[in-house]
Amino acid sequence: MIVKDAAWIAAGQAIVVIAGLAGTRVLTTLLPPEVYGQISLVVGLGTLGMGLFCLPFLQAAMRSFPDARLAGQVGALRRLAAGYVQRGVLAAGLLIALAGAGWTLWSDAPVAPVVFLVAAGVVAAEAWRSFEAALLNGARRQQDYALRTGLDALARPAAAALLVWWLGPAALYALLGFVAGSVTLSLLLRRRTVRGAAEVEGATDEPWVQNHRSEFLRYALPLMPMAAMNWVMSMGDRYFLNASWGPETVGIYWAAYALGSQPFIAANALLHNTLRPVLYEAVAQGDAAKERRTLRVLLGLALAVGVTGWLLITVLAEPLCTLLLGPAFRAGAAALLPWIGAAYALQMVQQAFEVILYAHRQSRQLVVLQAIAAASAVVLFLWLIPDLAGQGAALGTLGSVVITTAVAIWLSGAPRKLFGR
Repeated sequence: MIVKDAAWIAAGQAIVVIAGLAGTRVLTTLLPPEVYGQISLVVGLGTLGMGLFCLPFLQAAMRSFPDARLAGQVGALRRLAAGYVQRGVLAAGLLIALAGAGWTLWSDAPVAPVVFLVAAGVVAAEAWRSFEAALLNGARRQQDYALRTGLDALARPAAAALLVWWLGPAALYALLGFVAGSVTLSLLLRRRTVRGAAEVEGATDEPWVQNHRSEFLRYALPLMPMAAMNWVMSMGDRYFLNASWGPETVGIYWAAYALGSQPFIAANALLHNTLRPVLYEAVAQGDAAKERRTLRVLLGLALAVGVTGWLLITVLAEPLCTLLLGPAFRAGAAALLPWIGAAYALQMVQQAFEVILYAHRQSRQLVVLQAIAAASAVVLFLWLIPDLAGQGAALGTLGSVVITTAVAIWLSGAPRKLFGR
């Protein structure tokens, strides 16, 4: 069963990587670095809103899925999570509107308000896709999960490239394409979702929801500040870069970031989406031996894939940039790839320890971990970016991951979980 799950997830993630790299190639050819950087900055605001107000409830839904399934209450869990995700989309839209107003008033390079409106639409589309994908993954319907994630990765850049080619090289048209591609796919796949009996019957306020709402929120709410701190580490560098060097530098850095991170993100998604449901089931059932075996496999594969991937991306940096980036991006991006690849290779290992905290509902320890990550990233960005530009951003990210990996090992109690002592 696990091998079959892994095969479907691998197929989906292969499509994600190929689509992501092809989309980066096309968009960096159609768009100048300055516009590409502007898209990165606006999308980053949406990512912050998504992380703050939607992803914590999706994490809670995935962790609660084994318990809901054992109780025959999958439909109740769906309704519980959907309500919070919908409210999260509204909160994310408000955050983007406020950020857009501030940007328009105080930035030397203001952006049209409609761009931020469309950015809120990107969040709504991504929340819809992520909600359905989380339940499919929790239900171990990995064929449908792979179909949804893979096709979405194709549809978004394809629609964006089409609109940019047709209407012109503007951030607005690329963002509209992201929304159109994702929403169209979600509509086409609306029947391939996870729905329990309670959802079909339209029951409301069932006892299971009332009994589990507080537990659901106790798990989710501490993840909200954690998401903000994770955003600082993973995306804050582009805002420091913009302040010191401008959107053109951000565009080149983001292009390098896409090449250097996407293969590791996809490999990590394959590992975690295959083994995380197994781990959660083992913890829910109190099976310590199965938990230990699963963690050993996860960590071993993360180490092997991370090291191999970093070696390949370091050796092939220049040919990769020539093949996968537009001419205006190539020279600057090639020098950044080894550092970005090292950061994401190590992050695969860190997240193998981090999943232990998720499995045991240790949300407070996760907050501590991300607080340390955010604080170290800010210090390193402030120190390195003004002098080293994109290289400083990449080195700052790598340094922060080194620190948080050590902290994750300590907080998770990994030696005891892995070796029984």
